[in-house]
Amino acid sequence: MKELGSCVAPISAEHIISDSVCRVLMGDGEFSISGVPWLEAGETKIMAPPQAKCLCTKHNSVLSPLDASAHYFFVSLKSYFDHDAGSRHAILSGHDLERWVLRTAKAAAVSRNLARGRQRLSGAFSRDEAILDMLDDHPALAGRGRALLHHEHGRHRGKHTALSVPAR
Repeated sequence: MKELGSCVAPISAEHIISDSVCRVLMGDGEFSISGVPWLEAGETKIMAPPQAKCLCTKHNSVLSPLDASAHYFFVSLKSYFDHDAGSRHAILSGHDLERWVLRTAKAAAVSRNLARGRQRLSGAFSRDEAILDMLDDHPALAGRGRALLHHEHGRHRGKHTALSVPAR
C-alpha cells in the first residue's frame, strides 16, 4: 500500500490468510497448503499459515478490523455446519468481507503466491490504485453492505445456509 504515500515503517509480517481464519478452518487439525507456485503440482505441505512482509505496521493495524470480520464470518459458518440445531442468524458487514477478500488477494499477489496453472502471476495488480481505494473504508459506504448469514436445519428441509444481501 506504499502507493498511498502514508506508510509507517517498519514493514511487518502479515498472514496471507488471516491467522484467526486459518485457526477456525484448522479446528483441532493442522494447516496444509497446496496449489501454490512454489510447491510441485499435486504436492501438499503441512505448515504454519504463511506470512509475507507486505504491510507497514500502520496499514496492518488499520486493516485488522477486516480480519475480525472474516473471523466472525468463518466462526459463524463453521458453527452452523457443526451444530444442526434449528434456525440461526448472524449479521455481518458484506462490505468488510469483500474488503477482506481484496486484502487477502493483495497479500497473496505481493508475496508472489498467486499462479495460473503452474505459472506465477506477476502481482502487478497489487499496485493498482483502484484496489487500494477499495481497501480504504469510505465514509459514504458506512452502514451499507450488511449481510445476513442464515442457517436452517429441519426435518423436511435438510441443511441450508445462505448469505443474503439486502437491496439498497
